[in-house]
Amino acid sequence: MKQSDWPVIVVLILAVISSHTADASYALPSADIPGIPPDNSNITNVEYCKLLAYSLYFYEAQRSGKLPSNNRVSWRHDSALKDGDDVGVDLTGGYYDAGDHIKFTFPLSWSLTSVSWGALEWFQGYKAANQTEYLRAMLQWGTDWLMKAHPEKNVLYAQVGKGDIDHNYWDLYAFAELQPFAKYSDSIPDSKEFYGSSRFNDDLVWGALWLYNATGNTTYFAKATDYINQFSLIGSEEVINWDDKMGAAFILLVKFAQQAGQDPAKWQQVTENYLDAMITSNCYLTKGHLLYCDGDSDEASLNPALNFAFACLVYAPLASSSAKAQSYKNFAFSQIDYTLGKNPMKTPYVVGVHPNSPRNPHHSGAHGGTDITKPKNNLYVIYGAIVGGPDKKDKFLDDRQNYIQSEVALDYNAPFQGIMAYQVVNAQSPPFYVNVPPGRPKNKIGLIIGLVVGAIVFCVACLCIWKRKKIRAFLKSDYKHIHLKQISPGGEMQEGI
Repeated sequence: MKQSDWPVIVVLILAVISSHTADASYALPSADIPGIPPDNSNITNVEYCKLLAYSLYFYEAQRSGKLPSNNRVSWRHDSALKDGDDVGVDLTGGYYDAGDHIKFTFPLSWSLTSVSWGALEWFQGYKAANQTEYLRAMLQWGTDWLMKAHPEKNVLYAQVGKGDIDHNYWDLYAFAELQPFAKYSDSIPDSKEFYGSSRFNDDLVWGALWLYNATGNTTYFAKATDYINQFSLIGSEEVINWDDKMGAAFILLVKFAQQAGQDPAKWQQVTENYLDAMITSNCYLTKGHLLYCDGDSDEASLNPALNFAFACLVYAPLASSSAKAQSYKNFAFSQIDYTLGKNPMKTPYVVGVHPNSPRNPHHSGAHGGTDITKPKNNLYVIYGAIVGGPDKKDKFLDDRQNYIQSEVALDYNAPFQGIMAYQVVNAQSPPFYVNVPPGRPKNKIGLIIGLVVGAIVFCVACLCIWKRKKIRAFLKSDYKHIHLKQISPGGEMQEGI
């Protein structure tokens, strides 16, 4: 083998292997977005302020309808301006639920409530980050659309768009009480595949408690406790999310019990039993220490973890002891750190905040193409979006076609936003990713594949170079015996050699 042949072989092998390893040279594009605190700002906890601001920017990127003149998302334009025309109702506006172009009232109402709850708890964080006006605009954009979707006393439009098509191509409480008890997804079969409701009784408790908070009318608090008894909801061990609010409702019962004239001790016990069970028995920690609940976490692992972290932070001041309070806060901090880069993938699962952040979330607008595979990389950065997250082995594939891990959604960001408002005021150190160097860990499977393929290519190349004289002789010899069909000037077929 000639010495000059080696560089070619080495380059070939390195090219194969490098295609399966992390890119540490990626430079994050400059955001340059109005309302985002600059890096050199003297605001306390500026990185958490930026995360809070980015999360609100994400919601702007989800807007549908006629956009206002102060729209900050340059690549998001007016869209779906004929929503509702087929039924004679203006259903334009609102938010696209995830990475597609469909709108749902059920998960949207949960997301808006969750964001509002976080704002009620930690509004000071929004003020410190100068995000109060963006918060109000975000909530108003969603609630205005919910009112449009409820045009009559007994009419509620629960879905705009058809789920499979969008995925494949790139006075309500009284209303709820008076209707025969049923899940909304029973009436809209298409919604079951995406946001099928598992039960309705938790929503009745949830709605009653928030109405009590808004009105001070103890009748609503009594309704909530009556429903809990009627449907035997004490002991509920479901994760907190858009589909099940009982774990969150337990916390509200503790918060509101005393002012409603009841002893909060009973609800403290119920709530702490719930929180402790979620940590110790119902769910488990991955090797990287992400709270993982089989079934629910399989769809979007960060969502149950962040909802639980949010619940722990809200409940901690209400806990029965200081030790309990600290344990809940510590657990919440562990999930926050995991989300922000303290994980085996060294990845902050927030788009646009670090070179290791996901670059190709499942989002048609940010992708900028009509074919999910082209272009290869997203054309735009949807800053602040939380992706679905890693699997139970802490592995994450930054691939928009792997929508379970890479899709973004309204409800994924909802608890995160409240948590960031908390951190703006209370954090003692910057987010974990600040000290994470660029470059994700090498994918072991990809590396093994690369090495095997490289070894095969190397062996074949060596063999070809070693036997090149015999190969040339064989090819020349074989060529001489090839019979070619030729057409004579007279148009007859002749054989030639």
